[in-house]
Amino acid sequence: MLCRLFYFSYGLFHGLTKYVAYVINISSNGVGNIRKDNFMPTGRSSSTDLRVRKSIRDIKRAVLVLIAKEPFEQIRIEEIAREAMINRKTFYNHFSSKTEVLHAIEDDMVDEQKQALDALEPDDLKGGLLAFYKLLNTNDAAYQALFTEDEYAEFFGELVNRIFTLDFYTHFYQKAQYPEIMPGYFSSAAAIYRKWAVQDGKKESLEELATLTARLFSNGMDGLR
Repeated sequence: MLCRLFYFSYGLFHGLTKYVAYVINISSNGVGNIRKDNFMPTGRSSSTDLRVRKSIRDIKRAVLVLIAKEPFEQIRIEEIAREAMINRKTFYNHFSSKTEVLHAIEDDMVDEQKQALDALEPDDLKGGLLAFYKLLNTNDAAYQALFTEDEYAEFFGELVNRIFTLDFYTHFYQKAQYPEIMPGYFSSAAAIYRKWAVQDGKKESLEELATLTARLFSNGMDGLR
């Protein structure tokens, strides 16, 4: 029990401090300095042509393959094009940079979470958290890099912030006395997961973790007793 209380309280504190830092960064620099498209989908072509969609999909797949192999700063457009079996011109028809591709990958993850949340009952907080934990609990090397490595900390922070400001979660925030701090409170789920996965050895199942986190968010520390 003490171990459980420790990693949940640690996760909550860590998540709140990270959220405060994130908000301060936005306030100081503006969202545009973090994400120039203000979190809108980034693929430049609006065509629904099957070939266009295939090229965009292949480019994103290629970037993920390369993320699993080398640091992001070392990935070159030529490598992406070669892995996607396209030329540089085709790449630039759809994206302005490799960072824009990363934003498109982030959009896909958020869309996947939204679809999972839309299938749940509005008050199924445990189900929502379980969907989030399932996203993180992957053996895919590229996803693991995006979720854990320092060079992708900004990416991961944006991803978590976007997920926990989806309508499914704001529904819960509106019930709180101080709804403005609730996104940071809920974002601590990411730190709780990391603590559970890395330091606590995944002693509880993923479903049990979601249950415990939902109790924490709904009832405070008393929900874990």
